[in-house]
Amino acid sequence: AARAAGEPVSSASTAMARLEEALGQSLLRRTDDGLALTLEGRRCRPAIERIAAQLQQLHGCAPDQLPPHSVGLAALFRLAEALRAGSVRRAAQSLGLGQPHLTRQIAQIERSLSVQVAERGDSGLALTAEGARLATAISLLEDEWHGLTTSLKPTSPVRATRPFSFGSVIPASP
Repeated sequence: AARAAGEPVSSASTAMARLEEALGQSLLRRTDDGLALTLEGRRCRPAIERIAAQLQQLHGCAPDQLPPHSVGLAALFRLAEALRAGSVRRAAQSLGLGQPHLTRQIAQIERSLSVQVAERGDSGLALTAEGARLATAISLLEDEWHGLTTSLKPTSPVRATRPFSFGSVIPASP
Protein backbone atom coordinates (compact mmCIF):
# COMPACT_ATOMS: atom_id res chain seq x y z
CA ALA A 1 0.00 0.00 0.00
CA ALA A 2 2.80 2.37 0.88
CA ARG A 3 4.61 1.64 -2.38
CA ALA A 4 1.43 2.16 -4.42
CA ALA A 5 0.75 5.47 -2.69
CA GLY A 6 4.37 6.57 -2.88
CA GLU A 7 4.28 7.16 0.88
CA PRO A 8 6.44 5.90 3.74
CA VAL A 9 5.42 2.58 5.28
CA SER A 10 4.78 4.38 8.58
CA SER A 11 2.13 6.55 6.88
CA ALA A 12 0.29 3.52 5.51
CA SER A 13 0.53 1.81 8.88
CA THR A 14 -0.81 4.89 10.66
CA ALA A 15 -3.68 5.18 8.19
CA MET A 16 -4.59 1.53 8.76
CA ALA A 17 -4.42 2.00 12.53
CA ARG A 18 -6.77 5.02 12.25
CA LEU A 19 -9.24 2.98 10.16
CA GLU A 20 -9.16 0.11 12.65
CA GLU A 21 -9.67 2.56 15.51
CA ALA A 22 -12.61 4.23 13.75
CA LEU A 23 -14.21 0.85 13.13
CA GLY A 24 -13.31 -0.54 16.55
CA GLN A 25 -12.06 -3.74 14.94
CA SER A 26 -8.73 -5.25 14.03
CA LEU A 27 -8.78 -5.85 10.27
CA LEU A 28 -5.24 -7.16 9.77
CA ARG A 29 -2.93 -9.48 11.65
CA ARG A 30 0.74 -10.23 11.22
CA THR A 31 1.71 -13.66 9.95
CA ASP A 32 5.01 -15.26 8.95
CA ASP A 33 4.21 -14.37 5.32
CA GLY A 34 3.28 -10.73 6.03
CA LEU A 35 -0.21 -9.41 6.72
CA ALA A 36 -3.49 -11.31 6.56
CA LEU A 37 -7.09 -10.21 6.95
CA THR A 38 -8.80 -11.13 10.19
CA LEU A 39 -12.29 -12.65 10.03
CA GLU A 40 -13.77 -9.17 10.59
CA GLY A 41 -11.45 -7.84 7.91
CA ARG A 42 -12.79 -10.41 5.44
CA ARG A 43 -16.36 -9.58 6.39
CA CYS A 44 -15.79 -5.82 6.04
CA ARG A 45 -13.76 -6.04 2.84
CA PRO A 46 -16.67 -5.66 0.36
CA ALA A 47 -18.00 -2.57 2.15
CA ILE A 48 -14.52 -1.04 2.42
CA GLU A 49 -13.94 -1.70 -1.29
CA ARG A 50 -17.25 0.02 -2.13
CA ILE A 51 -16.28 3.01 0.03
CA ALA A 52 -12.86 3.16 -1.65
CA ALA A 53 -14.50 3.06 -5.10
CA GLN A 54 -16.90 5.85 -4.10
CA LEU A 55 -13.99 7.96 -2.84
CA GLN A 56 -12.03 7.36 -6.05
CA GLN A 57 -15.05 8.39 -8.10
CA LEU A 58 -15.57 11.45 -5.91
CA HIS A 59 -11.92 12.43 -6.48
CA GLY A 60 -12.20 11.70 -10.21
CA CYS A 61 -9.65 8.87 -10.12
CA ALA A 62 -9.50 5.65 -12.06
CA PRO A 63 -10.00 2.48 -9.97
CA ASP A 64 -6.26 1.75 -9.97
CA GLN A 65 -5.20 5.32 -9.07
CA LEU A 66 -4.86 7.28 -5.87
CA PRO A 67 -5.88 10.94 -5.74
CA PRO A 68 -3.07 13.50 -5.53
CA HIS A 69 -4.88 15.21 -2.62
CA SER A 70 -7.19 13.15 -0.47
CA VAL A 71 -10.08 14.43 1.59
CA GLY A 72 -11.00 12.67 4.82
CA LEU A 73 -14.41 11.16 5.48
CA ALA A 74 -15.04 13.41 8.49
CA ALA A 75 -14.39 16.51 6.37
CA LEU A 76 -16.73 15.25 3.65
CA PHE A 77 -19.44 14.51 6.20
CA ARG A 78 -19.06 18.03 7.64
CA LEU A 79 -19.40 19.48 4.14
CA ALA A 80 -22.57 17.43 3.62
CA GLU A 81 -23.97 18.79 6.89
CA ALA A 82 -23.27 22.36 5.74
CA LEU A 83 -24.96 21.68 2.40
CA ARG A 84 -27.98 20.12 4.13
CA ALA A 85 -28.22 22.99 6.62
CA GLY A 86 -27.87 25.56 3.83
CA SER A 87 -25.59 27.62 6.05
CA VAL A 88 -22.04 27.26 7.32
CA ARG A 89 -23.01 28.98 10.57
CA ARG A 90 -25.90 26.58 11.30
CA ALA A 91 -23.80 23.56 10.35
CA ALA A 92 -20.91 24.72 12.55
CA GLN A 93 -23.30 25.12 15.49
CA SER A 94 -24.83 21.68 15.02
CA LEU A 95 -21.39 20.07 14.63
CA GLY A 96 -19.92 21.93 17.60
CA LEU A 97 -17.23 23.57 15.46
CA GLY A 98 -16.20 27.15 14.94
CA GLN A 99 -17.54 28.75 11.79
CA PRO A 100 -14.09 29.86 10.55
CA HIS A 101 -12.77 26.30 10.95
CA LEU A 102 -15.65 24.82 8.94
CA THR A 103 -15.34 27.54 6.28
CA ARG A 104 -11.62 26.78 5.88
CA GLN A 105 -12.32 23.06 5.69
CA ILE A 106 -14.94 23.56 2.97
CA ALA A 107 -12.54 25.77 1.01
CA GLN A 108 -9.83 23.11 1.34
CA ILE A 109 -12.23 20.43 0.02
CA GLU A 110 -13.16 22.67 -2.91
CA ARG A 111 -9.46 23.15 -3.74
CA SER A 112 -8.66 19.44 -3.37
CA LEU A 113 -11.57 18.32 -5.55
CA SER A 114 -11.34 21.31 -7.92
CA VAL A 115 -15.03 22.14 -7.56
CA GLN A 116 -17.10 24.97 -6.19
CA VAL A 117 -19.85 23.36 -4.14
CA ALA A 118 -21.96 26.41 -3.36
CA GLU A 119 -22.42 30.10 -3.92
CA ARG A 120 -22.17 31.94 -0.63
CA GLY A 121 -24.56 34.78 0.03
CA ASP A 122 -26.48 36.59 2.74
CA SER A 123 -29.17 33.90 2.71
CA GLY A 124 -26.68 31.04 3.12
CA LEU A 125 -25.37 28.45 0.68
CA ALA A 126 -26.86 27.91 -2.78
CA LEU A 127 -25.68 24.64 -4.35
CA THR A 128 -23.91 24.71 -7.69
CA ALA A 129 -24.39 21.84 -10.15
CA GLU A 130 -21.09 20.32 -8.97
CA GLY A 131 -22.20 20.85 -5.38
CA ALA A 132 -25.45 18.96 -5.97
CA ARG A 133 -23.53 16.09 -7.58
CA LEU A 134 -21.05 16.09 -4.71
CA ALA A 135 -23.83 16.20 -2.09
CA THR A 136 -25.45 13.13 -3.66
CA ALA A 137 -22.12 11.28 -3.78
CA ILE A 138 -21.35 12.15 -0.14
CA SER A 139 -24.83 11.03 0.92
CA LEU A 140 -24.24 7.60 -0.67
CA LEU A 141 -20.83 7.47 0.99
CA GLU A 142 -22.36 8.35 4.38
CA ASP A 143 -24.93 5.58 3.99
CA GLU A 144 -22.22 3.04 3.16
CA TRP A 145 -20.00 4.19 6.05
CA HIS A 146 -22.84 4.13 8.57
CA GLY A 147 -23.89 0.69 7.32
CA LEU A 148 -20.36 -0.58 7.87
CA THR A 149 -19.92 0.96 11.31
CA THR A 150 -23.38 -0.16 12.44
CA SER A 151 -22.67 -3.73 11.37
CA LEU A 152 -19.59 -3.76 13.62
CA LYS A 153 -21.42 -2.78 16.81
CA PRO A 154 -22.06 -5.60 19.25
CA THR A 155 -25.46 -7.17 18.66
CA SER A 156 -26.00 -8.43 22.20
CA PRO A 157 -26.16 -5.93 25.04
CA VAL A 158 -23.24 -5.97 27.42
CA ARG A 159 -24.29 -7.45 30.74
CA ALA A 160 -23.80 -5.23 33.72
CA THR A 161 -21.62 -6.89 36.30
CA ARG A 162 -23.06 -7.37 39.74
CA PRO A 163 -21.24 -5.30 42.35
CA PHE A 164 -19.59 -7.25 45.11
CA SER A 165 -18.90 -5.99 48.58
CA PHE A 166 -15.77 -7.04 50.40
CA GLY A 167 -16.86 -5.42 53.64
CA SER A 168 -15.36 -2.29 55.08
CA VAL A 169 -11.69 -1.45 54.99
CA ILE A 170 -10.35 0.54 57.89
CA PRO A 171 -7.58 2.90 56.85
CA ALA A 172 -4.25 2.44 58.57
CA SER A 173 -3.84 6.18 59.09
CA PRO A 174 -5.92 9.34 58.70
